[in-house]
Amino acid sequence: MLCGLNGQSRVYLILFIPPLLFIFKQLTNFMVIDYVKMSYGWRNVWSESIWPYLFYLYYSLFFAIGFYLLLSFGRRTENPIKKRQAKILFVTIIISVFLGSLTNVLLPRLNIYTTIPEVANVTSLIWISGMVYAIAKYKFLIITPAMAADNIISTMSDSLILLDPKGNTVTANKAVLKLTGYQEDELEGEPARILFAEENILLDKIIKGEPFKNYELALKTKTGKNIPVLFSTSVLQDQIGNMAGIVCVARDITERKEMEEKILSLERIAVIGKLSGGIAHEIRNTLAVISSAVYYLKMKITGADEKTYTYLDRIKTQVDEATATIQNLQNLTMMRELSKIRIDLSQAIETALDRAEVPPEIKVVKEIPSDEYPIDGSLEQLAMVFKNLATNAVQAMNGQGTLWVKVGKTSDRWIEVSFKDTGCGIAPDDLKKVFQPLFSTKLKGMGFGLTICQMIIEKHGGRISVESEPEKGATFIVKLPEAKTKHGDTENTEKD
Repeated sequence: MLCGLNGQSRVYLILFIPPLLFIFKQLTNFMVIDYVKMSYGWRNVWSESIWPYLFYLYYSLFFAIGFYLLLSFGRRTENPIKKRQAKILFVTIIISVFLGSLTNVLLPRLNIYTTIPEVANVTSLIWISGMVYAIAKYKFLIITPAMAADNIISTMSDSLILLDPKGNTVTANKAVLKLTGYQEDELEGEPARILFAEENILLDKIIKGEPFKNYELALKTKTGKNIPVLFSTSVLQDQIGNMAGIVCVARDITERKEMEEKILSLERIAVIGKLSGGIAHEIRNTLAVISSAVYYLKMKITGADEKTYTYLDRIKTQVDEATATIQNLQNLTMMRELSKIRIDLSQAIETALDRAEVPPEIKVVKEIPSDEYPIDGSLEQLAMVFKNLATNAVQAMNGQGTLWVKVGKTSDRWIEVSFKDTGCGIAPDDLKKVFQPLFSTKLKGMGFGLTICQMIIEKHGGRISVESEPEKGATFIVKLPEAKTKHGDTENTEKD
């Protein structure tokens, strides 16, 4: 039974089960069997069974261990106040236990009945008096400013780093360790530069004692990831005014930065909407005239050379691309309200792959189980998203490679779709920008495709993300909430 318990639980059992057992035996007359009338009152008469001896053994071990721990603590600590506290408690416990054991155990077991009464209950007051004296004299067990400061620093949500005058880390609270991924011993004594991302000039100013308040910079984690923070510092001074250290406080502003980027994207979309709404109609009319003229010339020109037809085809192709760009602008700025119906996500993926026109040189590996993946949404809009992801993957592989398309359910009722390619990958600085409007790494790209994909997925209550390393391909991951069941369970739309 003890094997299934942790160490702390075992200790509690060892400490509390024997006393409970002895109490039970006392109530059933296995310990004290009678009382003897003495001049000062009544004295216990112990039984001759094994239980009193087991009680004496447990009693002796319990106090012996307590004496050892208290004595060991008093020797190890370098704090003079704690040494005095330990000494007071040790002396008062020795006196209490010695007198109680003498009158309540030793003399009765030797059948020496004197006029000295059993005083164990009274001598325990000596121990209690020692504790009261330690509390009153040395503030034992009372919260001091130093104790409160340690507790506040260790539990505060902001990251706190204490540096020595040379810029080395003296200590860091739990928030720093959680944010950066370091262990406490990995930071202690190390230069604080390992936590700063390209901010060495700033650190030099901090070491010189220049204060900073809410300065925006990036902390570098153990894995090399940069985390935006608001950074503040203050100088610790000793009794004569010299610098004793530097207190640095950092507040993680990752969520705020993400929100700012999202607001900025929405502002860009609003500006694009105003521009596109005014000119799209006029440009489309002009493009329609050009397209009609090309068609008319192809019909009327006979006997022209191949070069003439080639240039007419180029004009038609450029007109189609311009028309598609205008349509993307309108899709981005005039996204229609989503009309949800029950669809099978696998069908949307298959439709998208058919429309993407993947060349035969690119191998498509589909991991789409036969199980249905019900989604409440728009088949056409989701097919447009998956077509865009497949097309981007094909273009990134320059005509050859492998595209993996995988569908599966997560444990928390989300359906996950991933498009993984073997292309050139995405640069680390570009990963956070791929969903921004007007951002593109393609020569002919306008930077609207992934922005539209993100808007469509968010309208479906989902999210889209990307993972990539240069020259190792990219993986776009779409998570969508599973549709309501036939029994009326509500769909899960919480974000991970």
